[in-house]
Amino acid sequence: MLQTIMPVITIQSAKTVIHLVLDRIQKLADQCTGMQGFIIFQSFGAGTGTGFTSLMMERLSLGYGKKSKLEFSIYSAPHISKAVVQIYIAILCTHTTLEYSDCGFMIYNETIYEVCRRNLHIERPTYTNLNRLIAEITNLVPYPRIPFPLNTYAPKVSAEKAYHEQLNIFELTNAWFEPANQMIKCSLRHGKDMAFCMLYRGDKTPKGWQKSKRKS
Repeated sequence: MLQTIMPVITIQSAKTVIHLVLDRIQKLADQCTGMQGFIIFQSFGAGTGTGFTSLMMERLSLGYGKKSKLEFSIYSAPHISKAVVQIYIAILCTHTTLEYSDCGFMIYNETIYEVCRRNLHIERPTYTNLNRLIAEITNLVPYPRIPFPLNTYAPKVSAEKAYHEQLNIFELTNAWFEPANQMIKCSLRHGKDMAFCMLYRGDKTPKGWQKSKRKS
């Protein structure tokens, strides 16, 4: 995933380039008239995704105070990456996220591969396919006091079915609670849900959306 297409930067080398990166960020921030915060994509495995990004988030917290930092974290699946140390690195990186990230959306590598194969009928997903899928879930409204919300996206249909398959509002709402449409492998049927936020896009009326949620 993203950690594969980015250059590898270790903790030691990260400290040598962090000042250059922060300088570029500062120049971009100076061009903003009302900067609200940062959106950070990172992988929890090794190299760029962990050491460097964790250090950068720490420096951003120190330099930009209360500016929001939203994070999209990609966890590697064991059968996709065979590195034994990735499990330990992911745990340490998650701890850093708790301290320096305001809200982190978790994405499981294996899940997005399965979505591409099962829903989009792409037998050999490329980085472009995976990144486009992730891009669809970035338009979300976070609640800062819940650091790790679970995101779900529906419907996911292949290009061949997009022009002749239609879902009504009730079917679309129910699809959100199906494990096949989640970005993380877990069951929503166990435990209790504190709250959820549904974002609808389309030409339907708000009355129709509200009616479908009551039925669900």
